[in-house]
Amino acid sequence: MRDIAPYARVAFAQGWATSGGPMTERVKAGCAAAIALAVEHAHDPDILEATLKLGQLEGTWALVYDRREQVYTTHIDAIAALWRRAAMRVDLQLAVRRFRDSLGLSVEAVADDDHRQMVARQVAASVAMTIAGQDAHPDDRDALIAAIIAALRAGYAEGMAGALAVAAQEDDVEDFDVDAAYDAAQAQLTDQQFHHQAVTLLGQLQEAIAKQLAKVLAADENMDFEQMLDLTKRTVGAVGVATLLALLLDFAIGQMVTAGIRALFGRYHVEQLNFVTAGDDRVCFLCEDAENSSPYDFDSAPSPPLHFRCRCVVTPVGELPSRAYDDFQ
Repeated sequence: MRDIAPYARVAFAQGWATSGGPMTERVKAGCAAAIALAVEHAHDPDILEATLKLGQLEGTWALVYDRREQVYTTHIDAIAALWRRAAMRVDLQLAVRRFRDSLGLSVEAVADDDHRQMVARQVAASVAMTIAGQDAHPDDRDALIAAIIAALRAGYAEGMAGALAVAAQEDDVEDFDVDAAYDAAQAQLTDQQFHHQAVTLLGQLQEAIAKQLAKVLAADENMDFEQMLDLTKRTVGAVGVATLLALLLDFAIGQMVTAGIRALFGRYHVEQLNFVTAGDDRVCFLCEDAENSSPYDFDSAPSPPLHFRCRCVVTPVGELPSRAYDDFQ
């Protein structure tokens, strides 16, 4: 009997190519697994067709994850840029001096630990409030809220579109257009749906950065005015806020992706869900346990993200009705 492995490799590659998805480590691992499966079932006359379909599915998953990463990157970068612009508008020198003077500190070091921490919290809260809170320039605050709304809305729509793309591949729906599905999902949403969440998230960002700044300012009991000012600038500027913004926004967008997925499946009366890990190096034991415990009743399924940078998803048990695809094309 001929060696089927080279033919299986070609079949998988052809399937991947038709999906339009990028070549990723997950796709490579899927190829190796598909070839091994083909070799094991070489006597099955349909094994190469099955291998091609596996290539298409892995390619579609890769495309969905690639699109999703673009949503994270594009919107987190945009929000970070707006935060930096707002921070540059604030007179940090005046803010630091005002609070030191108001507490009778002038320019001398703060020796008392409780007193120093109080000053740090006051300065930090004032600075964060002036960047993104009620004391911020209205244009800056409005722009930040609008950018966060756009990020949440994009995550929700991408969750719907990606879930449909994968389901369409599994259900053998031909010529499904994921871009059209995303546009259709966006058309069904409004900014107002995400306004409250955006304002809440901006408040959380403001509070988190204030806490971070307060911690930095209170760290050195001998800190003078210039040192406090320098640390304030660095903490609320481009470098200081980058990681914190990424942490909070990544998780929030991930929640919206899952919210979109669940809304889609709920609309078409899906009764059970599988939890599917992303297959990357960020998969933790919580993700693995959730996947191994699948399937779940719709309401009891865990909702990713389960941790920062979690890219796991929930998928339907069984096929979606054909009208689900028609509604988004």
